[in-house]
Amino acid sequence: MSYDQASSGVTVESVPLPEWASGVLREAASRADVLVLPRAVRDGRGEYRSADLPVVKLLRAAGVDADWAHQAPDRTFVAEYGVKEDALVIGLFVTQALGQESVVEVTRWLLGRIRQMLTGRTPSKDGPPVVVELVRLTVQGDRLDLERLRVTGKDEGIVNAVAPLLRGDPPPR
Repeated sequence: MSYDQASSGVTVESVPLPEWASGVLREAASRADVLVLPRAVRDGRGEYRSADLPVVKLLRAAGVDADWAHQAPDRTFVAEYGVKEDALVIGLFVTQALGQESVVEVTRWLLGRIRQMLTGRTPSKDGPPVVVELVRLTVQGDRLDLERLRVTGKDEGIVNAVAPLLRGDPPPR
């Protein structure tokens, strides 16, 4: 299902979870309100971008209960140099609807990260998009549901579409 916010150039779509996600995220959900997602999982180990190394520390310093989706023995960091990316991706897992203060801090960090990713680039239709992959946990009685949303845009305006999703609002129609 796709939700297009044409006026802002941002698309929000519901996408299936990767195979590794369900078990790892259900186990990790009790550790923090916001979990940083890996760029890939190989042999059970989460591979995170080296550029995301400071994210958990920065979010915690701002008062957000944050952690990595994989615990230390099961995570590694990779750096790629000179590789042309199809998209600039940031992945977050929100284990509950965040309070306003946490939403402000996460979106502040997100805005800074997107600006950093776009430094030295000119926005163009041909350039790779910025993608925020947001997995949300909803509890309905004894049932835990995971929903994965992909928010895609060309610039920092993407943050305006992500903030309400962090609060637990439904995707735009």
